[in-house]
Amino acid sequence: MTGANLRPDPAGIFDSDLHRRVLAHLPVPGSEVGWTLPALLVRLSPDKHTPLPPVDENGFADTAAGLEALTELVEELKADGLVKRHAGDVYTQSTKGHDLLVGPIADEPPEGAEVEGPAIVIGEPTPIGGGS
Repeated sequence: MTGANLRPDPAGIFDSDLHRRVLAHLPVPGSEVGWTLPALLVRLSPDKHTPLPPVDENGFADTAAGLEALTELVEELKADGLVKRHAGDVYTQSTKGHDLLVGPIADEPPEGAEVEGPAIVIGEPTPIGGGS
């Protein structure tokens, strides 16, 4: 997956945005649960920025190709020490992987930097409870 045509990680930390997203979908270190790769593939499918599983020419999810690509990507994360494999082929983030996800980004502003802004918000907020 590293050599594939993938969007770069916006934080400049991981091999790609897909590597970051897959890692972020895994439970944190010390969790009592994890994900098998087939279950992780299903979990990733609603993430519109994650092309897993890929869609075939008829618009159907190609789960075999998705599982193959996901396995390759998770193995890369594991080789980098970012993912931990547990008994039963269940995966979680490693401590190193979690620390990279929640740590500073490549272009972190320095301490005390001026705030850039103002932020521009387009549209109206949605009332809590779905009221109009």
